[in-house]
Amino acid sequence: MSGKEVRPGARGLIVAAALVVAALIVVVVFDVTRRANRMRLPTGSASTLQPRPDSLVETLVRLESACAGGRCRAEVLESIDESTYRATANRLDVEVTPQTRFIMGSSADVRAAAVLQVAGTMAGGGVLRAERIVILTGYLKAATGS
Repeated sequence: MSGKEVRPGARGLIVAAALVVAALIVVVVFDVTRRANRMRLPTGSASTLQPRPDSLVETLVRLESACAGGRCRAEVLESIDESTYRATANRLDVEVTPQTRFIMGSSADVRAAAVLQVAGTMAGGGVLRAERIVILTGYLKAATGS
């Protein structure tokens, strides 16, 4: 006999293991696809961004100026297509605190013209207290003009 022979019982175990691995791969692919389909960037418009104080808000903004004293003036963006957004008439102040979490960047990336997805709680006077900021500058395009 040349080489190693695989016993019939071992061959069945190998086939069963391969089937289990294939099934796990299918489950993971379906789960990732389901999650990706649920991910939509929230956008605001003149009618939708009038939240009451203490309400949770998640919106896409472009900063008009650098932050001063932990606050940044921002224009709310709305979708033109999947990767291009334009400014609306809505403006708000984004309040950044030491507790604000940053994703895909850091506080150093929060500067004038930055495109951000901001999630947080509305305070009075059009202030959004940021709990989470996703830096999207370079990934999304904010068109100038309407």
